[in-house]
Amino acid sequence: MAIKSEDQILDELALLHIQKKGFHWLHFPPEIEKRFKKYYIEAFLFQARISLYIGFIIFGFFGYLDWHFQPHTQTPDMYSYFNLLAYYFPLPILLSLGLPNYSPRVKPYQQFFLVTMMIAIGVVLILLATRTEDDINDYYFMGLLLLEMLFFTSSRMRFWHAVFCVVFLFGFYNLFYGFVYSLPKNEIFILNFFYVSGSILSLLACYFIERSIRKEYISNHLLELQGIKLNQAILQLEHFASIDALTQIPNRRTFDKCLKEEWNRCKRSHLPITLMMMDIDSFKKYNDSYGHLQGDECLKKIALLIQSHAKRAGDLAARFGGEEFALILPNTRKEEALFIAKSILEGLKEEGIKHEQALNGDKVSLSIGIITVYPKEASNELNVTSLIQLADERLYEAKHQGGACFK
Repeated sequence: MAIKSEDQILDELALLHIQKKGFHWLHFPPEIEKRFKKYYIEAFLFQARISLYIGFIIFGFFGYLDWHFQPHTQTPDMYSYFNLLAYYFPLPILLSLGLPNYSPRVKPYQQFFLVTMMIAIGVVLILLATRTEDDINDYYFMGLLLLEMLFFTSSRMRFWHAVFCVVFLFGFYNLFYGFVYSLPKNEIFILNFFYVSGSILSLLACYFIERSIRKEYISNHLLELQGIKLNQAILQLEHFASIDALTQIPNRRTFDKCLKEEWNRCKRSHLPITLMMMDIDSFKKYNDSYGHLQGDECLKKIALLIQSHAKRAGDLAARFGGEEFALILPNTRKEEALFIAKSILEGLKEEGIKHEQALNGDKVSLSIGIITVYPKEASNELNVTSLIQLADERLYEAKHQGGACFK
């Protein structure tokens, strides 16, 4: 799992700062705001579309009631219901054509559609009110407030977009009724009072809904980051648990697990498996002569050398314990194993680690025990544990012959 730690920390700090400071103006820093807008659209796309379709149905039914309950609209010399539709509806209908399209190109404009449709239908309702009798035209303003509730809450219109719609429609009907249709000032004042009061309630609902969504977005994102950090910590713990701290190669725990897995795999595939057990000759004398720090450096160099010979998938070099190392070589025959053992001894000789107390020269050397078996053909008594014992026996044979060799 690749994690960009620095980016993650910066992002987490920014989110924590937002959470602490708050977002009363419903706006995040630019980068987070950009991601939030994308999330907002994806999260509430379905609600927005459903609300728009419901809005069209209500709007159409509103027109039907207008036509059905006002007898003068049905007379030949007046606009019929269908004439009203043909005259007032083209704009919202045309604007809605792209809404059923689920193409990614349309999604970013979700809020634009909501704002445009809110304004278009609101303007039509205000114009329709002029075609009705004075005793019922107030119902159209009730419809305008219902429209706001639908768009501001169920469709999840953004708060500042909703404010724009309210201000636009407020200005439009004041200009229209003040200069074009010329309503008395007291009637305009009453309409303003009810419209502004209803709009404030709708905007408050819109504000708290968006604020709640933003708060949830920050909280969920922080939880996600905490989860990433926890997974990262678990991976690090697993790494530390599987790697020898000194030599930085796999430890005994990883060796046992890998040997068992490769044994079973080779058994299923009818393949050979080779195990090498290696021990540094006279390492106690080396520590006594050069000190433990120098001894640690010696272990690191030898571990690196052995690991360089674990080249294929499934090969594993590990520190078995103390000055003892192991090399697992799946699908490796005896002849190939002898070649690798010889290469390790030659590589250590070229390394030339000085050891004046050595029994077989003045350089650090290794003794290697090699065992190669076919798990599928082996007897039932032979298993992973006995394989290690056999390799150990070969190792001690090499040590009894003076070391610096393999058996």
